[in-house]
Amino acid sequence: MSFHRPIFAVFFLVAAALSDVGAATKKAVQDPDCQHPPGAVSKLRDKFEDACCDKNEEAALALISKGLLINEEDENKNTPLSLAVRAPMPKVAARLIELGANVNAETDYRTSVLSSAIAGGCTDIVALLLAHGAEINHLTKNGYTPLMEAAGRGNAGMVQFLIKHGANPTQLCEDGKDALFLAASNGNGEMVQLLAKEGCKVDGVDSDGNTPLLMASMRGSLAAVQALVECGADLNAAGKNRYGITPLTTAAWRKPHKQEDYVGIIRYLISRGAKLDVPDGSGNTAIMAAAKAGAAENIRALVAGGVDVKAPGKDVAKAFLSAVHDSRHETVAAFLELGLNPDSCSPESKEELSPLFYAVQVNRDEKMVKLLLDAGANPNATRRFRFIYSGFIVGTPPEPREIEQSILIAAAQSSSPAIVKLLVAAGANADYRDTDGKTALDWAKEMKRKQIVEILSTTAKSLENDASIKRLKAARQLPVKDPASTPYDNDPKAREVYLEEYRAGYRSILAAVDIGCHMGVKGPTFEAYQVGWSDGKKAATKDHPEKAAEIMGVPLEDYLRALRETEK
Repeated sequence: MSFHRPIFAVFFLVAAALSDVGAATKKAVQDPDCQHPPGAVSKLRDKFEDACCDKNEEAALALISKGLLINEEDENKNTPLSLAVRAPMPKVAARLIELGANVNAETDYRTSVLSSAIAGGCTDIVALLLAHGAEINHLTKNGYTPLMEAAGRGNAGMVQFLIKHGANPTQLCEDGKDALFLAASNGNGEMVQLLAKEGCKVDGVDSDGNTPLLMASMRGSLAAVQALVECGADLNAAGKNRYGITPLTTAAWRKPHKQEDYVGIIRYLISRGAKLDVPDGSGNTAIMAAAKAGAAENIRALVAGGVDVKAPGKDVAKAFLSAVHDSRHETVAAFLELGLNPDSCSPESKEELSPLFYAVQVNRDEKMVKLLLDAGANPNATRRFRFIYSGFIVGTPPEPREIEQSILIAAAQSSSPAIVKLLVAAGANADYRDTDGKTALDWAKEMKRKQIVEILSTTAKSLENDASIKRLKAARQLPVKDPASTPYDNDPKAREVYLEEYRAGYRSILAAVDIGCHMGVKGPTFEAYQVGWSDGKKAATKDHPEKAAEIMGVPLEDYLRALRETEK
């Protein structure tokens, strides 16, 4: 009798357990909270999810006792166990596993229960899952492993725990990334170093042709970039794809939004020997990328690292021109502050637009024009272009013509009055004539641009007055030899007036400017004034006819002919 008691006791316990499970299942079938239409979760499952979100272990355990279906999935195939391990709630997870929950279930988001536990960050739950058969190198549908999940989340303790328990650090997902690649993409330098020591490749290439260093540079993580370079990554290796971009150019392309340190990456890579002039698949070097991105601080870092803007090469010239073309004022200002001469970036061919020409004629960008002029851009530069003229007569073939014009003419034709004023103030030559013999004022009149006509007309008068003043000042410095005798030697006062007017008349001829010293003279000395002025002019004409003609800008023969006619 005593022999059968232990067997009977075990049989009784098993039967009781089966009875409990059957009762729970029967209760779950009968309980309206467990009922749900196809494609929806039961109310009990819904309440369980709420308990997991609130991290309420007691409520979750109570719901399990009420008959929660252990492996019931929601529309994303999340099971109660995947919710509990992510929460994380160790007691709930243990109870679900005890009741038969699938430890290797996978959701529609391609995450396993083990990956969800790693996301929850509880090592005890991970250990529990592994102890109950969870696959440590389980591959999701896209080939990601639990170790990749831990590395991507930056949990160094979890990564070490998984590797210790058999996780493969060199496993690749379907797009060619390993755990180190994901750590670099997330900017985790410490994790990169840890995984590099475990055998992960620092120069691995994914299916898109990217390397960990490219991804770290793109992320703007200086710590990850430093870790990769210190672990032996090739800092000049370009991506193995059509972009062919290097880590340096990758950083140069970007402007920081939050905590990214692209300037720090640029400085570090240059300090470690990154090449400045490596073009990517589109021909862009780092300085060109920074200019196109409008990243002024990146430009300053590249120039500090060795890019020469004072004697710019073709890539610097292209970078500057692109910034002008895109009206990136801050970027252009950075180049100019660093010492770049805007005219040094003008195209070799006159048929192409210089930076100033482009800002004036194409963008009509007043702020850019001022930036360039203030930096010394030549306001009198010209350009040539071919113009196809079609006659008005039917059947007349087009006639190609080559035209050369100045920046001021281009502005008068198509730019704003404000830009015309800027050019005039900077010294643009209003007298310049294009291939058709027209000045800027001529074009403004022809195109009926009234404001510009007014500006250029006023400018012409002002320039004429300015020229007269300059000639006057120069004339007053010309040396004049006084005559040996005067008609007024017996009258000291009249003699003094005569000599002063003689000198004034003499200088007036040389400089083509009317210089008078005693215009208000009256009385007996007035005659001395007139005679002295006349004698001085005659003497100058006799002594220096060629000088007078040169200063006046006319041929000597024309000058002498005009002078003779005046004397008549």
